[in-house]
Amino acid sequence: MPVFASLTYLVLIIPFVTSLSFNFDSFNTNDQNITYEADAYPANRVIQLTKNQLNSSLNYSIGRATYSKTLYLWDNASGNITDFFTHFSFGIDSLGKNLYADGLAFFLAPAGSRIPDNKSAAGGGLGLAIDSRQNTSRNHPVVAVEFDTFKNYYDPPGDHVGVNINSMVSVVNVTWFSSIPNNKTTDAWITYNSTSKNLSVVFIGYHQQGNTTVPFLQTLSYNIDLRDYLPEWVTFGFSGPKKLLYGELARCTNNFSPEKMLGQGGFGGVYKGYVRESDSYIAVKRISRE
Repeated sequence: MPVFASLTYLVLIIPFVTSLSFNFDSFNTNDQNITYEADAYPANRVIQLTKNQLNSSLNYSIGRATYSKTLYLWDNASGNITDFFTHFSFGIDSLGKNLYADGLAFFLAPAGSRIPDNKSAAGGGLGLAIDSRQNTSRNHPVVAVEFDTFKNYYDPPGDHVGVNINSMVSVVNVTWFSSIPNNKTTDAWITYNSTSKNLSVVFIGYHQQGNTTVPFLQTLSYNIDLRDYLPEWVTFGFSGPKKLLYGELARCTNNFSPEKMLGQGGFGGVYKGYVRESDSYIAVKRISRE
């Protein structure tokens, strides 16, 4: 599942003397403003967060792209906290298939934050947490907006957008009508209001109108005082993993054995799978064409 992102940021800091704002409409290898981790890299004017499906093994590919400068999120002396706004565009290419994983996230974490563990943070961990533990450790606090495309056992059904606080279990989420098999681009706008302490997300979903796939706006919001979870200085950016081709999913479910079936959901059966490499259990939906 290649994940590419064309990103546009606008970050405004109101209570403080300094401000931080920028706008990128393309990315290249000579740009020193973006820091890349693990498999992330710039290619064809966009950011590729994971390995390209056409030329590399997919299993446990993971990557992060962060802005090189840190953000002064709040001031300990005065208690003032910043407002911020960001807009970005991204796409997830499943090559037309209905089975894909795992998604990506916009996140804020303490300055100097790095991927917790390149392999174990893949999959449901979205590069933010050790997948099998769900929760981030005290050394890796994070607030994130996830665009999750794979149902782990702690996830709601279907593609969804959620707000995560030190855990991969979202405190609030909403179904995301992503239309990923149709290779649609998603725009997202994330705003934090320091007065109301409201984190709001507006993003593109898609629905069918006759024979046409039509975009529409979806929303999600959550009230959070970021001072309770993050330090004064934070890093921010994008994190995304992908793992498990169809053959790997078949292997970890014993070829979709009836004994592994957890239940029957919309469009197919749900199976319990065990991933040896990360010592974790996953729920796998096998899409039926009927």
